Amino acid sequence: RPSSRAEAALAKLKELGADVYHVDCDLMSLASVRAAATKVTEIVGSEGLDVLSLNAGVMNMPDVVTEDGFDMQMQVNQLSHFLLTKLL
Repeated sequence: RPSSRAEAALAKLKELGADVYHVDCDLMSLASVRAAATKVTEIVGSEGLDVLSLNAGVMNMPDVVTEDGFDMQMQVNQLSHFLLTKLL
């Protein structure tokens, strides 16, 4: 999701010389997770990733089904993280 704080942090890191990238990924959509994995793979190439931090999560949300047919909390907190890790 768009975040002015994230954009500011990314700009500051780049200003400091860090090699960082922004990749959109909506954990409510497995298609978005697949697209994000493809983008990350394009960016890192054969170098691979050194660190993958999966810290997004939700709780106490209404009982909502995602477009993929899963409970929102289960998909955001578990399934999308698992899929992203598997694809990378």
